[in-house]
Amino acid sequence: MCGDLSAGVFLGDEAFVRSLKPLLTEVVENREILREERLVTRPTLEELFAGVADKTSRNGRVHTAVRKHQCELKEVGDHLGLCYSTIRVIAKGIDEVEES
Repeated sequence: MCGDLSAGVFLGDEAFVRSLKPLLTEVVENREILREERLVTRPTLEELFAGVADKTSRNGRVHTAVRKHQCELKEVGDHLGLCYSTIRVIAKGIDEVEES
């Protein structure tokens, strides 16, 4: 039974956890809560990168995944077949463009 747990403080199947996401998106981030529990409402990498047609849109979604949804560089890199350092360079490059 415990092997089915994947969302920390939520006890229920994936559909139940998804149903709670809209209620939790406005909750202020609390650093005392485990990272896995804080990020339970973030979209999956499959959802984040669905429909990516070109390098520009991919890079924008890399930035969103890393900066907004706090996905790990290695996690994003593994999903896209890129090195984690390439993911870091992409996210940093978009940070610099947004700052100027």
